[in-house]
Amino acid sequence: MVVNMLKSVLHIYLLTTSVSLICGSKPEILVKTMDDIISDFDYEPYKLVGEKLLYFGQVEVNWFKANDICHTMNGYLTSIENEREMNAITEYLNINLPNVHSWWVSGNDLASEGNFVWANTGTSMNYSLWSREQPDNYNRGENCVHVCLYDHGYKMNDWECRHESNFICEHEKPIAFSVNVLRK
Repeated sequence: MVVNMLKSVLHIYLLTTSVSLICGSKPEILVKTMDDIISDFDYEPYKLVGEKLLYFGQVEVNWFKANDICHTMNGYLTSIENEREMNAITEYLNINLPNVHSWWVSGNDLASEGNFVWANTGTSMNYSLWSREQPDNYNRGENCVHVCLYDHGYKMNDWECRHESNFICEHEKPIAFSVNVLRK
């Protein structure tokens, strides 16, 4: 994401310099981000769920394989960073995939037991909706997080990474902006 942003800034700089040389004066450049542009493009097989582009892999694989599959699709296992995101995923699953009850996400404590982080960002799991009495690191072997149907709702659970589950990939939201060059 940072690399893409730096490339965008460089392109704006080059555009500004080019226009300055052509016009003979320094133009005024207005840059506007276009957060809503995501709805105008097709990112198949990803679907816009809430504010994220998600892919629901309907094949059961272990956490590491799920992570690899997401990378081959220019994505990564998703993070769920707030209640709004959890509700959007839950609603999508209830409507579109009601018979599939277990989904890998990027959460894990592989680096430090009990310190769960999102693999795609490296940030702490500040938001979590754990199932009752979870995480429990059952048999000292549960280090990866999946979202599973529990007590009539989707909740998070720590599980052995080698177990097989469906998975949710997230595609990086594209950075889009418009540039208007105004001659002074």
